[in-house]
This record gives sequence, structure tokens and C-alpha cells, in this order.
Amino acid sequence: MAGKEKVTGWSRHQHFGLRKEWLELYLQEQQEWELSGLLGNRQVQSFKVWLRTTGLQDKRGKETFSGGAFPGVWPGGNPALGVALGERGL
Repeated sequence: MAGKEKVTGWSRHQHFGLRKEWLELYLQEQQEWELSGLLGNRQVQSFKVWLRTTGLQDKRGKETFSGGAFPGVWPGGNPALGVALGERGL
């Protein structure tokens, strides 16, 4: 298929790293975060992949058990998570 190469590895993330602001938006508007207009189309694609990569959603975009527990540890409820996201002064 010309022009329809399979995207693998980190290219699936559209060259975007996971951003704290995206997670905050997701937690505020879990059902409509992608319609908020705050992310560009490639950022939306990237974040969808990140949600699967982190285990917050499954391959169909449905919330996982981990995804359901995540709001309970955000923000600041889990110092290890803050360190993983590069936060300082926890």
C-alpha cells in the first residue's frame, strides 16, 4: 500500500513526549478532552497512543482498571508519579 506504511515504535507518538498538561486535561474532561480544542490533531493522535502505552486505556480506547484508579493518585498523591513526570520539590 503506497502511503499507508505501518507506524511502529516511538513514531506512533508523533514525536511528542507525554505531557503533564495533557494528563490534567484528560482528568478534567475524560469524555471530551479531544474535543476541547486545546490540542492539535497530531497531539490528539499522540496522546491517544500515550493513554494506551501507559495502560490508562485499552486498544479500543476504553478505560482500564489502572485508568480508573489514576485520578485517585493525581495530583501529588503519588510522589513516584511526580518524579516520573519530572516534577521537583515533592
